[in-house]
Amino acid sequence: METKNKYSELKFLVVGLGSMGKRRIRNLQQLEIKNIDGFDLRSDRKEEAKSKYSVTIIDNVEEAVSKNNYQAIIISVPPAQHHLYIKIALKYSLHFFVEASVLDTGISEAIEEIKAKQIVAAPSSTLFFHPAVKIIRELISQNAIGKTSHVTYHSGQYLPDWHTYESVSDYYVSHKETGGAREIVPFELTWLTNYSAGHSSYRVSM
Repeated sequence: METKNKYSELKFLVVGLGSMGKRRIRNLQQLEIKNIDGFDLRSDRKEEAKSKYSVTIIDNVEEAVSKNNYQAIIISVPPAQHHLYIKIALKYSLHFFVEASVLDTGISEAIEEIKAKQIVAAPSSTLFFHPAVKIIRELISQNAIGKTSHVTYHSGQYLPDWHTYESVSDYYVSHKETGGAREIVPFELTWLTNYSAGHSSYRVSM
């Protein structure tokens, strides 16, 4: 007898249908989520998501949220726009996932409202779950190479390889506030600082 996935009937709205939005759709579909709506300002991205993943395209996020019974919003727009959709999620007391960012626009206020409304707010922490990072954490915690006194970590990104289908100047990594070299910091910093939990001798400096 086939066991029904209890999550398959949940309904999600993916805001932003670029590379990350499409990845989140694939994530949801891998979890057998069938009810997925999508939103983007670009018509080419809307058509691509509709044809590739059979998602329903909506034209207005707040109007859709107010009328549809979504369980959560997935916010996959550029970092400078995160706060706009977080506000909508909070207005309608809706759980949300948001991609990692280097901006903190409205975050302090959002955290207080999230606590008050008991909303699940999940910022992306992908590297916490990377197999290599898990192994590193195990080895460090077990003193596999002896007591760790310090770690030197280098990280970089060759931007033309990031979005091969568009020019670097055409998306947010070319902007000073959300530049690629700056944006990569929180991705790495989340798992690096996670090591310092409970270890007062660990320090992370940038």
